Amino acid sequence: MSWMLPKLKQRIQIQKGVNAPVGSGSLEREYTTLLRIWAEVKSDKKSIFIQAIRGINTSEEGNSHMIRVRKSAVSCLGRSFTIAFSKGFDSISDINAIKSNYFIFVEESSQDRGRRMAINGAQQDEVHREWVNILASEMEERGSGE
Repeated sequence: MSWMLPKLKQRIQIQKGVNAPVGSGSLEREYTTLLRIWAEVKSDKKSIFIQAIRGINTSEEGNSHMIRVRKSAVSCLGRSFTIAFSKGFDSISDINAIKSNYFIFVEESSQDRGRRMAINGAQQDEVHREWVNILASEMEERGSGE
């Protein structure tokens, strides 16, 4: 694990999109931060991953970035107790903590400035079981003033 720590140079936020009501009766998308962690963010124009998610080959849909995070840093995401707290945590969230309805906000110089990305898929390291590779596509830039 120590060989990977110098590569985790970028601060990211894992967020969940929430539809919040606006005064006019419409809904506006807001993002709540679930977790703030260090990650390795790489441009992934030539993805080696070929995955089918919701019937779409993600390698053709333009994954713009690959983000590597420590598995232990995201293992707490999505966990909740079962009914009556009988057997511990739900098993589905234990299998893959990164959900497709989550977003990644890559910080640039502050917590409010950066790029938001949609998660297209996640792949756990099966050899060392130490990290998770997240495939993402860039959605928007925030805080740039443009």
